[in-house]
Amino acid sequence: MPTSEDAEVVAGPRGRAAAGLGAVALAATLALAVHAALAGREGLVAAVFARPAARLASVLLGVPFSTVPEGAELRVAPDEVVRVGPPCAGVAFFALVAGFLAFLALRSPARRAGAVLAAAAVPLSYAATLAANGLRLAALARTDPLFDALLGPALARVLHEATGVAVFLPVLIALHLALGPRRRCHARP
Repeated sequence: MPTSEDAEVVAGPRGRAAAGLGAVALAATLALAVHAALAGREGLVAAVFARPAARLASVLLGVPFSTVPEGAELRVAPDEVVRVGPPCAGVAFFALVAGFLAFLALRSPARRAGAVLAAAAVPLSYAATLAANGLRLAALARTDPLFDALLGPALARVLHEATGVAVFLPVLIALHLALGPRRRCHARP
C-alpha cells in the first residue's frame, strides 16, 4: 500500500498533497457506499444497528428492553417508553467512522499498520458506533423528557441533536488519538 511518504519521495510536496486528496476521495467513497447500501433497508438497519445499541442503552440504564418490528423499545418508566428505530440507529455515524478509518489507513506512514487498520476499519467502525450510540441513547432517554418539559418541543429537538454531537464527536477524537499518525504536523523551532 503506497503511503504519503512514498508520494513525497517520488513527487515531493505535490505528490504528498495528491496522495492526501486521493485518500480523502477513497475514504469518502467508502463512507457513501456504506450509507447507500443501508438506505431503504429498515429491517436490516433495525436488526444490525438499532437493537444492539438499544440493548446496550438498556444495560447502561438498568431498564427493560424489548424487540419490536421497527427496532426496539426501552421502558424507562412505568408510563414512558423510548422507541429506537432506523432513524436513531447511527448508520450515518457508522459510515463516517468507516470513511475516517479508511482515511487514516491510507495516510498511515507504516504500510503494515495501514493494512491492519484498513482490514479492521469496518468491524472497528461497527463496535465504535454501537458503543457511542448506546451511550447516546442512554443519555437521551434521561434528558429528552427533561428538555421537553422545561424548554418545549422546538428547543428540545435542538438539544436532542446537540446530545448526539456531544457523544459522537469525542468518540471520533478518541479514535484519531488512538489510531492516527504519531508524527507532528509542524517542526519545533
